Amino acid sequence: MVQFGTLDKTMVRLLKQVLTEILTTHPDEEIREVFTRIAHIDKLRQLVEGLKLFLKHFLVGKKSSAEKNHQILVEKVDMVERILSRGKSHVLL
Repeated sequence: MVQFGTLDKTMVRLLKQVLTEILTTHPDEEIREVFTRIAHIDKLRQLVEGLKLFLKHFLVGKKSSAEKNHQILVEKVDMVERILSRGKSHVLL
Protein backbone atom coordinates (compact mmCIF):
# COMPACT_ATOMS: atom_id res chain seq x y z
CA MET A 1 0.00 0.00 0.00
CA VAL A 2 1.11 3.54 -0.64
CA GLN A 3 2.14 5.43 2.50
CA PHE A 4 1.31 8.99 1.47
CA GLY A 5 3.00 10.49 4.53
CA THR A 6 6.42 9.12 3.60
CA LEU A 7 6.62 9.64 -0.17
CA ASP A 8 9.93 10.76 -1.63
CA LYS A 9 10.16 13.21 -4.53
CA THR A 10 10.46 10.46 -7.13
CA MET A 11 7.31 8.70 -5.92
CA VAL A 12 5.40 12.00 -5.74
CA ARG A 13 6.40 12.77 -9.32
CA LEU A 14 5.37 9.28 -10.49
CA LEU A 15 2.00 9.40 -8.73
CA LYS A 16 1.33 12.89 -10.10
CA GLN A 17 2.02 11.69 -13.63
CA VAL A 18 -0.06 8.53 -13.30
CA LEU A 19 -3.05 10.21 -11.62
CA THR A 20 -2.98 13.18 -14.00
CA GLU A 21 -2.95 10.81 -16.96
CA ILE A 22 -5.83 8.77 -15.56
CA LEU A 23 -7.95 11.80 -14.70
CA THR A 24 -7.40 13.74 -17.91
CA THR A 25 -7.55 10.96 -20.51
CA HIS A 26 -10.24 8.56 -19.31
CA PRO A 27 -13.99 9.07 -19.52
CA ASP A 28 -15.79 10.16 -16.35
CA GLU A 29 -17.68 6.88 -16.13
CA GLU A 30 -14.45 4.86 -15.98
CA ILE A 31 -13.01 7.18 -13.35
CA ARG A 32 -16.19 6.90 -11.25
CA GLU A 33 -16.13 3.13 -11.50
CA VAL A 34 -12.50 2.83 -10.40
CA PHE A 35 -12.74 5.16 -7.42
CA THR A 36 -16.15 3.89 -6.32
CA ARG A 37 -14.66 0.42 -5.97
CA ILE A 38 -12.18 1.53 -3.31
CA ALA A 39 -14.41 4.12 -1.62
CA HIS A 40 -16.60 1.54 0.12
CA ILE A 41 -13.88 -0.79 1.40
CA ASP A 42 -13.29 -0.10 5.07
CA LYS A 43 -9.82 -1.71 5.03
CA LEU A 44 -8.75 0.89 2.45
CA ARG A 45 -9.89 3.90 4.50
CA GLN A 46 -6.29 5.04 5.12
CA LEU A 47 -5.52 4.76 1.39
CA VAL A 48 -8.67 6.70 0.50
CA GLU A 49 -7.90 9.52 2.92
CA GLY A 50 -4.28 9.71 1.76
CA LEU A 51 -5.37 9.73 -1.86
CA LYS A 52 -7.83 12.58 -1.27
CA LEU A 53 -5.10 14.64 0.41
CA PHE A 54 -2.59 13.85 -2.35
CA LEU A 55 -5.03 14.80 -5.11
CA LYS A 56 -5.88 18.14 -3.51
CA HIS A 57 -2.37 19.06 -2.43
CA PHE A 58 -0.16 17.81 -5.26
CA LEU A 59 -2.41 17.78 -8.32
CA VAL A 60 -4.40 20.99 -7.96
CA GLY A 61 -2.94 22.86 -5.00
CA LYS A 62 0.21 24.33 -6.55
CA LYS A 63 -0.53 24.48 -10.27
CA SER A 64 -1.34 27.76 -11.89
CA SER A 65 -4.61 28.13 -13.71
CA ALA A 66 -2.67 28.87 -16.89
CA GLU A 67 -1.20 25.39 -16.92
CA LYS A 68 -2.52 23.05 -19.61
CA ASN A 69 -5.49 20.93 -18.55
CA HIS A 70 -5.60 22.55 -15.09
CA GLN A 71 -9.33 23.30 -15.09
CA ILE A 72 -10.14 19.80 -16.33
CA LEU A 73 -7.91 18.35 -13.64
CA VAL A 74 -9.57 20.47 -10.92
CA GLU A 75 -13.00 19.26 -12.01
CA LYS A 76 -11.89 15.61 -12.10
CA VAL A 77 -10.26 15.86 -8.67
CA ASP A 78 -13.44 17.37 -7.25
CA MET A 79 -15.43 14.49 -8.74
CA VAL A 80 -13.07 11.90 -7.26
CA GLU A 81 -13.11 13.58 -3.85
CA ARG A 82 -16.92 13.49 -3.83
CA ILE A 83 -16.88 9.80 -4.73
CA LEU A 84 -14.33 8.97 -2.06
CA SER A 85 -16.16 11.03 0.57
CA ARG A 86 -19.48 9.36 -0.21
CA GLY A 87 -17.80 6.03 0.33
CA LYS A 88 -16.88 7.09 3.85
CA SER A 89 -20.39 8.22 4.73
CA HIS A 90 -21.84 5.12 3.11
CA VAL A 91 -19.65 2.86 5.23
CA LEU A 92 -20.62 4.68 8.43
CA LEU A 93 -24.36 4.35 7.80
